[in-house]
Amino acid sequence: MHGAPVSVSITPAGRGEGPVTAADVDLARQLVTAAQTYLAEMQRLHAPTDGAGTAGPERAA
Repeated sequence: MHGAPVSVSITPAGRGEGPVTAADVDLARQLVTAAQTYLAEMQRLHAPTDGAGTAGPERAA
């Protein structure tokens, strides 16, 4: 299975129709937290395993 490039654009509702609100800032913080969680999970899934099914340093031969 191969993935295709993805592009995402996120802007406040009504962009250009007023100042950024506290709700916009709160949503941005939530998005950052979600992105960090996603990154951590991808790194965990991608990490080499120690042979016991847990991430860890690769064993020497």
